[in-house]
Amino acid sequence: AESAKPFFLYFPHFAVHGPREAKPEDIVHFSKKPNRGWNGHSSSEYAGVLRGLDNSVGEILNALGELGITENTLVIFMSDNGGIDREDVTSNAPLRAGKASKYEGGIRVPLIVRWPGKTTAGSICDVPVDCNDIFPTILAAAGQDADLASLELDGESLLPLFVDPKNSSERYSRKSFFWHAPFGGLDKKGKYSPGHSAMRKGNYKLLFDHQGYLELYELSSDLSEANNLVDQMPEKAKQLFAELIGWLDATVADRYMPRSNPLYSSDANAASAAPPYRDLRRELLGMETATLDTPAAIAPTP
Repeated sequence: AESAKPFFLYFPHFAVHGPREAKPEDIVHFSKKPNRGWNGHSSSEYAGVLRGLDNSVGEILNALGELGITENTLVIFMSDNGGIDREDVTSNAPLRAGKASKYEGGIRVPLIVRWPGKTTAGSICDVPVDCNDIFPTILAAAGQDADLASLELDGESLLPLFVDPKNSSERYSRKSFFWHAPFGGLDKKGKYSPGHSAMRKGNYKLLFDHQGYLELYELSSDLSEANNLVDQMPEKAKQLFAELIGWLDATVADRYMPRSNPLYSSDANAASAAPPYRDLRRELLGMETATLDTPAAIAPTP
Protein backbone atom coordinates (compact mmCIF):
# COMPACT_ATOMS: atom_id res chain seq x y z
CA ALA A 1 0.00 0.00 0.00
CA GLU A 2 2.92 2.34 0.62
CA SER A 3 4.59 1.57 -2.71
CA ALA A 4 4.10 3.58 -5.87
CA LYS A 5 3.77 0.31 -7.79
CA PRO A 6 0.37 -1.33 -8.29
CA PHE A 7 -0.35 -4.33 -6.05
CA PHE A 8 -2.60 -7.31 -6.65
CA LEU A 9 -4.47 -9.43 -4.08
CA TYR A 10 -6.27 -12.60 -5.14
CA PHE A 11 -8.42 -13.96 -2.31
CA PRO A 12 -10.54 -17.04 -3.15
CA HIS A 13 -12.91 -17.76 -0.28
CA PHE A 14 -13.78 -21.38 0.43
CA ALA A 15 -17.32 -20.32 1.37
CA VAL A 16 -19.93 -21.19 0.29
CA HIS A 17 -18.54 -24.50 -0.94
CA GLY A 18 -19.41 -27.65 1.01
CA PRO A 19 -18.98 -28.75 3.66
CA ARG A 20 -20.96 -25.78 4.95
CA GLU A 21 -19.57 -24.81 8.34
CA ALA A 22 -21.31 -21.66 9.53
CA LYS A 23 -20.62 -20.17 12.94
CA PRO A 24 -23.22 -21.30 15.49
CA GLU A 25 -24.27 -17.72 16.19
CA ASP A 26 -24.89 -17.09 12.49
CA ILE A 27 -27.04 -20.22 12.22
CA VAL A 28 -29.10 -19.03 15.18
CA HIS A 29 -29.40 -15.56 13.64
CA PHE A 30 -31.02 -16.88 10.46
CA SER A 31 -33.05 -19.68 12.05
CA LYS A 32 -35.04 -17.00 13.89
CA LYS A 33 -35.84 -14.96 10.76
CA PRO A 34 -39.65 -14.62 10.46
CA ASN A 35 -39.48 -14.49 6.65
CA ARG A 36 -37.24 -17.54 6.32
CA GLY A 37 -37.96 -19.50 3.14
CA TRP A 38 -40.10 -16.89 1.39
CA ASN A 39 -37.87 -16.94 -1.70
CA GLY A 40 -36.86 -20.61 -1.76
CA HIS A 41 -33.93 -20.12 0.62
CA SER A 42 -34.58 -21.82 3.95
CA SER A 43 -31.22 -23.21 5.09
CA SER A 44 -30.01 -21.17 8.06
CA GLU A 45 -26.66 -22.97 7.83
CA TYR A 46 -26.19 -21.89 4.19
CA ALA A 47 -27.23 -18.33 5.05
CA GLY A 48 -24.79 -18.37 7.95
CA VAL A 49 -21.91 -19.30 5.65
CA LEU A 50 -22.91 -16.42 3.36
CA ARG A 51 -22.89 -14.07 6.34
CA GLY A 52 -19.35 -15.19 7.16
CA LEU A 53 -18.32 -14.54 3.56
CA ASP A 54 -19.92 -11.09 3.68
CA ASN A 55 -18.10 -10.23 6.91
CA SER A 56 -14.78 -11.38 5.44
CA VAL A 57 -15.21 -9.19 2.36
CA GLY A 58 -16.15 -6.35 4.70
CA GLU A 59 -12.88 -6.75 6.60
CA ILE A 60 -10.94 -6.40 3.34
CA LEU A 61 -12.83 -3.24 2.40
CA ASN A 62 -12.35 -1.80 5.89
CA ALA A 63 -8.62 -2.48 5.66
CA LEU A 64 -8.44 -0.49 2.42
CA GLY A 65 -10.15 2.38 4.22
CA GLU A 66 -7.75 2.22 7.17
CA LEU A 67 -4.82 2.35 4.74
CA GLY A 68 -6.34 5.33 2.96
CA ILE A 69 -6.31 3.69 -0.46
CA THR A 70 -10.02 3.05 -1.07
CA GLU A 71 -10.21 5.70 -3.79
CA ASN A 72 -7.26 4.18 -5.62
CA THR A 73 -8.20 0.50 -5.42
CA LEU A 74 -10.34 -1.52 -7.81
CA VAL A 75 -12.19 -4.33 -6.01
CA ILE A 76 -13.74 -7.15 -8.06
CA PHE A 77 -16.08 -9.71 -6.49
CA MET A 78 -17.23 -12.72 -8.47
CA SER A 79 -18.53 -16.25 -7.97
CA ASP A 80 -16.98 -19.07 -10.00
CA ASN A 81 -20.28 -20.87 -10.73
CA GLY A 82 -23.96 -20.84 -9.93
CA GLY A 83 -25.41 -22.23 -6.72
CA ILE A 84 -26.01 -25.91 -6.09
CA ASP A 85 -29.43 -26.86 -7.42
CA ARG A 86 -30.89 -28.51 -4.32
CA GLU A 87 -34.13 -27.72 -2.57
CA ASP A 88 -32.64 -28.26 0.87
CA VAL A 89 -29.77 -25.84 0.23
CA THR A 90 -30.65 -22.92 -1.98
CA SER A 91 -32.59 -21.80 -5.03
CA ASN A 92 -31.39 -20.30 -8.30
CA ALA A 93 -34.92 -19.42 -9.45
CA PRO A 94 -35.88 -18.13 -11.93
CA LEU A 95 -32.68 -19.52 -13.46
CA ARG A 96 -32.69 -23.16 -14.56
CA ALA A 97 -30.48 -25.78 -12.88
CA GLY A 98 -27.24 -24.93 -11.06
CA LYS A 99 -23.58 -25.73 -10.55
CA ALA A 100 -21.94 -27.88 -13.29
CA SER A 101 -24.79 -27.09 -15.69
CA LYS A 102 -24.55 -24.88 -18.76
CA TYR A 103 -28.06 -23.59 -18.15
CA GLU A 104 -28.15 -20.08 -16.71
CA GLY A 105 -28.35 -21.38 -13.14
CA GLY A 106 -24.87 -22.81 -13.55
CA ILE A 107 -23.07 -20.03 -15.41
CA ARG A 108 -24.82 -16.72 -14.62
CA VAL A 109 -23.06 -15.42 -11.51
CA PRO A 110 -22.62 -12.23 -9.48
CA LEU A 111 -19.94 -9.81 -10.70
CA ILE A 112 -19.55 -6.68 -8.57
CA VAL A 113 -16.91 -3.98 -8.91
CA ARG A 114 -16.09 -1.08 -6.58
CA TRP A 115 -13.79 1.75 -7.61
CA PRO A 116 -14.83 5.12 -6.14
CA GLY A 117 -14.62 7.89 -8.71
CA LYS A 118 -14.45 5.40 -11.58
CA THR A 119 -17.76 3.61 -11.01
CA THR A 120 -21.15 4.87 -9.82
CA ALA A 121 -22.37 3.28 -6.60
CA GLY A 122 -25.62 1.38 -7.10
CA SER A 123 -25.42 1.35 -10.89
CA ILE A 124 -26.31 -1.82 -12.75
CA CYS A 125 -24.81 -3.18 -15.97
CA ASP A 126 -26.74 -5.93 -17.74
CA VAL A 127 -24.26 -6.37 -20.60
CA PRO A 128 -23.09 -10.01 -20.70
CA VAL A 129 -19.38 -10.36 -19.86
CA ASP A 130 -17.09 -13.23 -18.96
CA CYS A 131 -14.51 -14.14 -16.31
CA ASN A 132 -11.83 -14.03 -19.03
CA ASP A 133 -12.38 -10.27 -19.09
CA ILE A 134 -11.01 -9.81 -15.57
CA PHE A 135 -7.33 -10.20 -16.50
CA PRO A 136 -7.27 -7.51 -19.22
CA THR A 137 -9.41 -5.30 -16.96
CA ILE A 138 -6.81 -5.46 -14.20
CA LEU A 139 -3.94 -4.72 -16.60
CA ALA A 140 -5.82 -1.74 -18.03
CA ALA A 141 -6.66 -0.44 -14.54
CA ALA A 142 -2.96 -0.62 -13.64
CA GLY A 143 -2.01 1.40 -16.72
CA GLN A 144 -0.49 -1.54 -18.55
CA ASP A 145 -2.75 -1.38 -21.60
CA ALA A 146 0.25 -1.55 -23.93
CA ASP A 147 1.01 -5.06 -22.69
CA LEU A 148 -2.40 -6.26 -23.90
CA ALA A 149 -1.61 -5.55 -27.56
CA SER A 150 0.98 -8.33 -27.69
CA LEU A 151 -1.27 -10.95 -26.06
CA GLU A 152 -3.85 -13.23 -27.65
CA LEU A 153 -6.72 -13.12 -25.17
CA ASP A 154 -10.29 -14.38 -25.13
CA GLY A 155 -11.31 -11.44 -22.93
CA GLU A 156 -11.19 -7.68 -23.15
CA SER A 157 -11.14 -4.86 -20.63
CA LEU A 158 -14.35 -3.99 -18.80
CA LEU A 159 -13.21 -0.42 -18.05
CA PRO A 160 -15.47 1.06 -20.76
CA LEU A 161 -18.50 -0.44 -18.98
CA PHE A 162 -17.52 1.26 -15.71
CA VAL A 163 -18.41 4.65 -17.22
CA ASP A 164 -20.93 3.41 -19.80
CA PRO A 165 -22.86 0.51 -18.19
CA LYS A 166 -25.35 0.39 -21.09
CA ASN A 167 -22.43 0.03 -23.54
CA SER A 168 -24.04 2.66 -25.76
CA SER A 169 -20.64 3.45 -27.27
CA GLU A 170 -20.02 -0.29 -27.90
CA ARG A 171 -16.43 0.09 -26.73
CA TYR A 172 -16.89 -3.33 -25.12
CA SER A 173 -17.22 -5.41 -28.27
CA ARG A 174 -17.68 -9.05 -27.22
CA LYS A 175 -20.87 -10.60 -28.58
CA SER A 176 -20.17 -14.34 -28.32
CA PHE A 177 -19.33 -16.51 -25.31
CA PHE A 178 -18.45 -20.21 -25.17
CA TRP A 179 -18.40 -23.01 -22.58
CA HIS A 180 -17.19 -26.61 -22.77
CA ALA A 181 -17.59 -29.42 -20.24
CA PRO A 182 -16.30 -32.64 -21.82
CA PHE A 183 -17.01 -35.07 -19.00
CA GLY A 184 -20.26 -36.95 -18.49
CA GLY A 185 -21.55 -40.25 -17.17
CA LEU A 186 -23.84 -41.62 -14.51
CA ASP A 187 -24.20 -39.92 -11.15
CA LYS A 188 -24.67 -41.77 -7.85
CA LYS A 189 -28.41 -41.99 -8.49
CA GLY A 190 -27.94 -43.52 -11.95
CA LYS A 191 -28.95 -40.39 -13.86
CA TYR A 192 -27.10 -40.02 -17.13
CA SER A 193 -25.45 -36.71 -17.95
CA PRO A 194 -23.43 -36.41 -21.18
CA GLY A 195 -20.59 -34.01 -21.84
CA HIS A 196 -21.86 -30.72 -23.18
CA SER A 197 -20.88 -27.41 -24.74
CA ALA A 198 -22.72 -24.13 -25.09
CA MET A 199 -22.49 -20.72 -26.65
CA ARG A 200 -24.30 -17.42 -26.34
CA LYS A 201 -24.48 -14.87 -29.12
CA GLY A 202 -26.53 -11.79 -28.39
CA ASN A 203 -29.60 -13.07 -26.56
CA TYR A 204 -29.57 -16.51 -28.20
CA LYS A 205 -28.11 -19.44 -26.26
CA LEU A 206 -27.33 -22.84 -27.79
CA LEU A 207 -26.60 -25.97 -25.75
CA PHE A 208 -24.96 -28.97 -27.40
CA ASP A 209 -25.42 -32.31 -25.66
CA HIS A 210 -22.55 -34.53 -26.84
CA GLN A 211 -24.96 -37.43 -27.19
CA GLY A 212 -26.20 -35.47 -30.21
CA TYR A 213 -28.95 -33.04 -29.20
CA LEU A 214 -29.38 -29.26 -29.33
CA GLU A 215 -31.37 -26.77 -27.29
CA LEU A 216 -31.91 -23.15 -28.31
CA TYR A 217 -33.22 -20.37 -26.05
CA GLU A 218 -33.86 -16.64 -26.41
CA LEU A 219 -32.81 -15.31 -23.02
CA SER A 220 -34.36 -11.84 -23.12
CA SER A 221 -37.84 -13.41 -23.25
CA ASP A 222 -37.09 -16.79 -21.65
CA LEU A 223 -34.62 -16.37 -18.81
CA SER A 224 -35.69 -19.70 -17.29
CA GLU A 225 -34.83 -21.55 -20.52
CA ALA A 226 -38.20 -23.28 -20.64
CA ASN A 227 -38.98 -22.92 -24.36
CA ASN A 228 -36.61 -24.86 -26.62
CA LEU A 229 -36.70 -23.15 -30.04
CA VAL A 230 -34.73 -25.75 -32.02
CA ASP A 231 -37.78 -27.00 -33.94
CA GLN A 232 -39.11 -23.48 -34.55
CA MET A 233 -35.74 -22.00 -35.56
CA PRO A 234 -33.69 -24.86 -37.11
CA GLU A 235 -31.56 -22.55 -39.27
CA LYS A 236 -30.63 -20.38 -36.28
CA ALA A 237 -29.69 -23.49 -34.31
CA LYS A 238 -27.61 -24.80 -37.23
CA GLN A 239 -25.85 -21.44 -37.63
CA LEU A 240 -24.90 -21.27 -33.95
CA PHE A 241 -23.93 -24.95 -33.91
CA ALA A 242 -21.53 -24.39 -36.81
CA GLU A 243 -19.97 -21.46 -34.93
CA LEU A 244 -19.72 -23.50 -31.73
CA ILE A 245 -18.07 -26.42 -33.53
CA GLY A 246 -15.65 -24.00 -35.18
CA TRP A 247 -14.68 -22.63 -31.76
CA LEU A 248 -14.33 -26.12 -30.28
CA ASP A 249 -12.13 -27.34 -33.14
CA ALA A 250 -9.90 -24.26 -32.92
CA THR A 251 -9.67 -24.06 -29.14
CA VAL A 252 -10.17 -27.39 -27.36
CA ALA A 253 -7.54 -30.12 -27.25
CA ASP A 254 -8.53 -33.34 -29.07
CA ARG A 255 -8.60 -35.36 -25.85
CA TYR A 256 -11.39 -33.14 -24.55
CA MET A 257 -13.54 -33.38 -27.68
CA PRO A 258 -16.38 -35.83 -28.39
CA ARG A 259 -15.29 -38.81 -30.48
CA SER A 260 -17.27 -41.66 -31.99
CA ASN A 261 -16.88 -44.98 -30.24
CA PRO A 262 -16.21 -47.93 -32.64
CA LEU A 263 -17.78 -50.25 -30.04
CA TYR A 264 -21.04 -48.27 -30.00
CA SER A 265 -24.16 -50.42 -30.19
CA SER A 266 -27.61 -48.95 -30.70
CA ASP A 267 -29.10 -52.05 -29.05
CA ALA A 268 -26.98 -51.54 -25.95
CA ASN A 269 -27.80 -47.83 -26.03
CA ALA A 270 -31.53 -48.63 -26.05
CA ALA A 271 -31.13 -50.53 -22.78
CA SER A 272 -29.26 -47.68 -21.09
CA ALA A 273 -30.35 -44.40 -19.52
CA ALA A 274 -28.89 -42.41 -22.42
CA PRO A 275 -30.88 -41.27 -25.47
CA PRO A 276 -29.79 -42.68 -28.87
CA TYR A 277 -26.51 -41.22 -30.10
CA ARG A 278 -26.64 -38.85 -33.07
CA ASP A 279 -23.59 -37.58 -34.95
CA LEU A 280 -24.69 -33.95 -35.32
CA ARG A 281 -21.44 -32.85 -36.95
CA ARG A 282 -22.16 -35.19 -39.86
CA GLU A 283 -25.95 -34.77 -39.78
CA LEU A 284 -26.09 -30.94 -39.73
CA LEU A 285 -22.71 -29.81 -41.02
CA GLY A 286 -21.50 -32.68 -43.21
CA MET A 287 -18.32 -32.92 -41.13
CA GLU A 288 -16.52 -36.05 -40.00
CA THR A 289 -16.33 -36.80 -36.29
CA ALA A 290 -13.04 -38.13 -34.95
CA THR A 291 -13.20 -41.75 -33.88
CA LEU A 292 -11.63 -43.45 -30.91
CA ASP A 293 -8.80 -45.86 -31.66
CA THR A 294 -9.59 -49.44 -32.61
CA PRO A 295 -10.79 -51.74 -29.83
CA ALA A 296 -7.33 -53.33 -29.55
CA ALA A 297 -5.72 -49.96 -29.10
CA ILE A 298 -8.15 -48.80 -26.43
CA ALA A 299 -8.00 -52.01 -24.41
CA PRO A 300 -6.49 -51.66 -20.92
CA THR A 301 -2.74 -52.07 -20.74
CA PRO A 302 -1.77 -55.25 -18.81
